[in-house]
Amino acid sequence: NPVMGNSDEDSERLSRDSVDLQFFAEGGNFVACGFNRLAFKAIGPDGKGINVEGEIVDEKDVVVSSFKSQHFGMGSVRISPVAGKRYSARITKPYKINRSYPLPQVQSKGYTLQVDAVGKNIKVIVFTNADKPASGDHALNIIVQSRGQAYFAAPGKFNNNAFYTLIPKSKFPDGISQITVFDGEGRPLAERLVHHDHHETITVTTQTDAATYGKRKLVTVMTDAL
Repeated sequence: NPVMGNSDEDSERLSRDSVDLQFFAEGGNFVACGFNRLAFKAIGPDGKGINVEGEIVDEKDVVVSSFKSQHFGMGSVRISPVAGKRYSARITKPYKINRSYPLPQVQSKGYTLQVDAVGKNIKVIVFTNADKPASGDHALNIIVQSRGQAYFAAPGKFNNNAFYTLIPKSKFPDGISQITVFDGEGRPLAERLVHHDHHETITVTTQTDAATYGKRKLVTVMTDAL
């Protein structure tokens, strides 16, 4: 693997400021309300993903977590952020890079969204530490959309600052879908993209109007897709 080698070329590829490392909070929010999941991607100067390992530290340089990419420089890390603290990442492998990479700013209150595939369902969990509405009814709505069309919608309520539901995969179309969580007033709280493939196949049959043809003979082919 050229990424893990020790050649001068590899060293140059991972020299100071040569790697771009970005972190993205799942659901769009990095909130001080328990564990958050952050996706990350490391890109080399050639524009390609590059496998790295490293540490997450706070503003006092205390290590709070570690990370390791899984595929083409992409991976995820879990961290329980504290309100008022600032976090950054540093790369330690395959070479130490003298640069820090900031994580998203921590929100003291808000909503986090976690989505996972579980068997024939998509599991959706929403956590919050936000204040309850004056009405006392901490309601939400979940909508699954793709290409401007809604495929699933359901209301819900927070119970002990959490909401959990299973959405059948059969409700999702092939390709990219958008899961959005709205509050009771219709305001978006968190959002996540998911990819689903039903692995549907199309059988194509063909039939000609003759078994053999002479030179420059007109050929008619009939096709049928099932």
